[in-house]
Amino acid sequence: MISTITKKLIENIAYSDTSDFNENVESKTYNLVSLAVDDLEKIVPYITLKSCVLQPINETFNSAYIPGSNYEYFLGVPSPQLEINSLTYSNAWAKFKKKLSEAWIQSSKRLTKKREKQRKAGVYQEKNIDVGLEKYTLDNLLEDLQHSFAKFLSNTSIVYRSSNSLRIVGKDEFGANTQIVIYPTILEDSDYKFFISRKKGFDIYNFEYRAKCYNEQLTKYGANYIFLLKIFNYLFKEITKQPTNQVFIESLLYNCPKEFLKGKDVYDCFLKILNYLRVTDISDFNSVLTKGKKIFDDLTTKTYLYQYSKFLKSFDTINILIS
Repeated sequence: MISTITKKLIENIAYSDTSDFNENVESKTYNLVSLAVDDLEKIVPYITLKSCVLQPINETFNSAYIPGSNYEYFLGVPSPQLEINSLTYSNAWAKFKKKLSEAWIQSSKRLTKKREKQRKAGVYQEKNIDVGLEKYTLDNLLEDLQHSFAKFLSNTSIVYRSSNSLRIVGKDEFGANTQIVIYPTILEDSDYKFFISRKKGFDIYNFEYRAKCYNEQLTKYGANYIFLLKIFNYLFKEITKQPTNQVFIESLLYNCPKEFLKGKDVYDCFLKILNYLRVTDISDFNSVLTKGKKIFDDLTTKTYLYQYSKFLKSFDTINILIS
């Protein structure tokens, strides 16, 4: 836990240069995904290397890496058929679970005799439940990608599969404590449709406005903007013990007074921004992900209030040296 913040600490975070390592990991990731998608072309006719897009989504988006940053991406697949199949599968699975629950109730001892009488009388009829498992869905894509990734990785690397992502851990290939996370999505124009099974539908992400805001900040403040992103990324992670919400951090800096991001002394910039945030209600801050939405209304940042409150409160006990 951080107890004291000094100028040296902040400058070490800001000026640490891991660009060669990051570029190596990113290059290997793009190469691995290209090989895997090319491999899938042989079995899935509507998935092609030419049409798929690997979209950076966290620190991979702005290069504000800190120790322990994951390399996270949306793999956008432009396929209406895959989208329809995934929705159909989801609805069918929900119906299947409902019928399974009903069947469980019907099998209770209380109704066993009645059901047997119905069978003998020809009233009871078995029903086959069609869950549409023969259709290719995002779940099938996850499974096939996992096999393809494993094919092109060494034996020391491991590919973990969750309900909506693949996590690659390969110390020998990517470096110690390095994790690659790939989220397969449906790509429609510039929208990435991320399937949420509990909603039986998609959350939609578009990164064009975020890219516009990022480029605007980078043009105005240059490397200072990346330095400040790295500082807040590091402090948020150390204090909250949670992965940093990158869109939230970008939104904070985007809404701060512009003069706070200027100047050669990055520690001075950091202190001005921190002091400003400690006395400011950020509920009116705009999100950098969706134009016109506030920071606590947007898809990615609306649930981050608790972590942000914890972050600010911690500075009541942290000793901050002025110089």
